[in-house]
Amino acid sequence: MAPFTLNGRIWLEQRQGNIEPVLSLVQAELQKQHPLSIERRGDTIHFRAGLFRSVSSWNILVPIDQGTVRIVQDIEGTALVYRLRYGQLFVIASLMTLGLVSPVAWAAPDQLPFGTAGTLVVMWSWLFGANLVISAARFPAFLRRVVAQAVKDPE
Repeated sequence: MAPFTLNGRIWLEQRQGNIEPVLSLVQAELQKQHPLSIERRGDTIHFRAGLFRSVSSWNILVPIDQGTVRIVQDIEGTALVYRLRYGQLFVIASLMTLGLVSPVAWAAPDQLPFGTAGTLVVMWSWLFGANLVISAARFPAFLRRVVAQAVKDPE
């Protein structure tokens, strides 16, 4: 797994049967997040989002470049499987660390080189890692909420 890709699975309570309401609601709820594009092919939803959209920074898709959500049915059960890509976040966090933090860190008086490098690693980890961790918690929670709503109101 690349450092800018996240995969996950949300198990559904239903084993087999009509998955259409779940997938339709997932698509509708993703559309409410104003992605750049969203397309459904069969049991898979593809979307493109990213940092450079006119949405609130609280928008669940801001750190995500693109993603897929699909329904998988097998002998283990039925699950929503998702794959999210964070390429823009990776690039922006790297550029911000190198462009904004690096000059200040290297200019600090009496700073040892490994201390400066450590500062840069910590800052990059904070910018990229914290956003990734938050998104890694929020997106599955979003899908679980949608699935619960689809089960409650199957139409």
